[in-house]
Amino acid sequence: MSAGLMNGPSERFCGVVNIEAVRHPIDVAASLFYERHSILAAEKATEFARSHNFPHYDPVTAERRREYERKVLGKAGTVGVVGLDRSGRIVDGASTGGIGGEIPGRVSDTATVAGNYANTFAGVSCTSVGEDIFN
Repeated sequence: MSAGLMNGPSERFCGVVNIEAVRHPIDVAASLFYERHSILAAEKATEFARSHNFPHYDPVTAERRREYERKVLGKAGTVGVVGLDRSGRIVDGASTGGIGGEIPGRVSDTATVAGNYANTFAGVSCTSVGEDIFN
């Protein structure tokens, strides 16, 4: 699972890449806004989550288990959002369970500025199959 957020006014991006066993990876990404380093990956992202009291959670659903067993590829499980508060500040974010069948260690667009970008004028959450966006 991966997630990323970008704060428009500060143009600060935070994300977690290939985090495991948390219910809402985007909450872990949001907690990085208060840290010196803003992007964490794999087991270190999961360790950070545990050290910040995010409990263990098994995200496997029956549908995703069946997809895995049938080797279904390219079926995205991603959500993106752009928000605007009453003061006109923009933030955007995205969270994904992946496309299924990824090579271990693959980095998706979701937890990068290729999938999320915000500044004081606009916010964009553009996500699909990351390789299609990167290339």
